[in-house]
Amino acid sequence: MAKTDSAVAPFVADEKGESFMEWVRANSNKLSIAALVVVAAVAAGMLWKASAEKKEVRASQALSAAQNVVMSGNAAHTASWTLTMLG
Repeated sequence: MAKTDSAVAPFVADEKGESFMEWVRANSNKLSIAALVVVAAVAAGMLWKASAEKKEVRASQALSAAQNVVMSGNAAHTASWTLTMLG
């Protein structure tokens, strides 16, 4: 009986593998679209993260500039800078 089980197991594995490949061939368009959606989502996430990091750097630079103006004690420059930042 052990010989029968070992002889059947490779055949079953091959059959499953073949049916999987048939499924892949039959659904290749859907799989391609799904792959493109995943790639687009990853790219969008990377762009969003890069944008957030740039925004944080600009905010930090603006804060440093504001702190420098206030520390200088130049009231006229402070008012000018405030108007520039408020736009």
